[in-house]
Amino acid sequence: MIVSDPGNDSVYVNPGSGNGQFLLAYSSSDSRLLQYGGYSHCSCQSWTIHACTNCYLFADTRFGYSVNSAGDFNGDGIDDLVMGTPWRGGVVGWAGIYYGPPTCSANMDILIQGEIPNFGTSISPAGDVNGDGYDDVVIGSYGDEYSNTKGRAYIYLGNPSGSQNRIVMEGENIGDGFGYCVSKAGDVNLDGFDDVIISAGGERVFIYLGGQQMNNVPM
Repeated sequence: MIVSDPGNDSVYVNPGSGNGQFLLAYSSSDSRLLQYGGYSHCSCQSWTIHACTNCYLFADTRFGYSVNSAGDFNGDGIDDLVMGTPWRGGVVGWAGIYYGPPTCSANMDILIQGEIPNFGTSISPAGDVNGDGYDDVVIGSYGDEYSNTKGRAYIYLGNPSGSQNRIVMEGENIGDGFGYCVSKAGDVNLDGFDDVIISAGGERVFIYLGGQQMNNVPM
């Protein structure tokens, strides 16, 4: 279980049964996430996660605003974590991928810098969209009218090297909210590749079909 509470200084702790249950809680007072719970292959019972050393953090940064599973992004057999920090006031945000235990590292393994405002507002595991055996993640960046940008969603393809290979989807209109919510859609057309779903304004959603050479045009 993953819990984020970027508006408060509180840390919520529930160790669970000690076998495969996790709780992560955000503390805005020192910009960190805490993970408690059991893991049969990890010696640590608590996991403190830090932001990257060259990322700017202050009261409105919203570190840990969105947090989700990244699946097994690096293919080591252990699930990983992805976390979004979209900032405020139209400033471009960033996201980080943290590899799962047993290392229990406090440091971010992959830093992903946004390109347009509100990057990292929504994040989700994407499944394996290109069928290469590595789990992928999808990150929303809905832009805004102030920066004259259309929203985007980015699928980052899992791999063991930490490279940032990606697929970019872009909204139709400036300020339409494309990318505000992103999610794995499963395999909607039963072709063996996972697909993703992206929301936009006007009660619209777009489904993008996975494939070895995934198309960034919705179905």
